[in-house]
Amino acid sequence: MGLLGISERIDEYRLQAISNDILKIDDGFITDRYCDSIGSPNRNFVTEGVYRISGTTDIGEGVIRSWKLVLKVVIAEAN
Repeated sequence: MGLLGISERIDEYRLQAISNDILKIDDGFITDRYCDSIGSPNRNFVTEGVYRISGTTDIGEGVIRSWKLVLKVVIAEAN
């Protein structure tokens, strides 16, 4: 799974809820986001990858705050 694939699979509403939780606000909205692969490019049988997701959120009145999180994609059933 490349960056494009994981970036397309991220639920925007869930990501907005997480960014609001990180920033301790109720009704901010994401203005920009980025996704970078971190860790080893060699995947193992249970992990599709580890990613740093960062972005900015408008918290109201034109105030923009930045945030970042780490996403580890785990394979539900190893084949």
